[in-house]
Amino acid sequence: MNRKKIIMKTVVMFISFFIVYSAFILPSRALPMDNYYKCEPEFLITYNETDVDNPISPYSAPRVIPITVHARIRGVLEDTVSEIYNVNDFYIYLYIDEAPEWCKVSVNPPFVKIPVNEAWKAANATISITLDKNAPAFTDAHIKIRLKSKRMGNSATVVPEGNKTQKVPFRVGYVPILAINTLEGNYKVLGPNEVANFPIEIINLGNGITKAKIDILSVPKGWQVNIIQDVTLGTIYYGGGIYKSKLNLSVKPPIDFGYHQEREVIKISITPYSDTDSNLTGESYLLSFAVYSRGFSTPGFEGILLVLGIIIFLSIFRNKKLRVDKVQSHKKNFEGGRIK
Repeated sequence: MNRKKIIMKTVVMFISFFIVYSAFILPSRALPMDNYYKCEPEFLITYNETDVDNPISPYSAPRVIPITVHARIRGVLEDTVSEIYNVNDFYIYLYIDEAPEWCKVSVNPPFVKIPVNEAWKAANATISITLDKNAPAFTDAHIKIRLKSKRMGNSATVVPEGNKTQKVPFRVGYVPILAINTLEGNYKVLGPNEVANFPIEIINLGNGITKAKIDILSVPKGWQVNIIQDVTLGTIYYGGGIYKSKLNLSVKPPIDFGYHQEREVIKISITPYSDTDSNLTGESYLLSFAVYSRGFSTPGFEGILLVLGIIIFLSIFRNKKLRVDKVQSHKKNFEGGRIK
């Protein structure tokens, strides 16, 4: 009987010691058993695939992408750690760890609070992305977000510091933008037999190789208008050929016979579009050029007048020579006494 009592007392003492150890000594001291009680934090970011697939363009407003931050703990005490150690929430801090040099990124809020639980719990945040004008079109890029949380527990760390990075992808859109300069103005006065030339400079300010389609919108009756119809321009930042080109718009007024005093306006449009995808077009640039044709026109008569002039000249010269020969003949006859 005494033996049984001794055994019972020993068991009770052992259980009591274990309870005291777990309740008081374990939270305040780091012992080899700590690793047994540790619960590792796990983090995850999710987002809508449509949001990240929709291209972001330079010159546009910042793109805001909603994200969801998830957290949970994994370990032996995952289902009781919150109650035993009075740990209720994760405070997870969000940092932009890496981003392309041609974009600006921020995350809001800078930290989120998520309940400690063995199941995934979540909080919402947003990423704001603004692209510089030199962001290369059609690039598949990404940013890295770092998630960090403080450790939980006293000297015996129950939940260690959390630290994880995750990529969030995005796509760069294409922007068709041109700078157009009329180098010699857009108004000229000339004669009917002259040609007005208007040099036009086109510069690609977009972020991808761009083609420019030139259309003549109006040609007055009897006038001749010519300009190249298509030109390809590289980018200022990433090559792909020359990024600017000089075009020439030539305008020739009517040359019908008679006096001319006509003023007409020639209109053209220049439309940029992607060299990669012709469906990606920008707004058309409309240009107007005024030409004032003034003067007398003799179309086709120049050669006739020249021939007629030569004939008249030869006729005058011949008549003059005949008169000279006749005078000299009379003079000789007079001197010889044979005037008739």
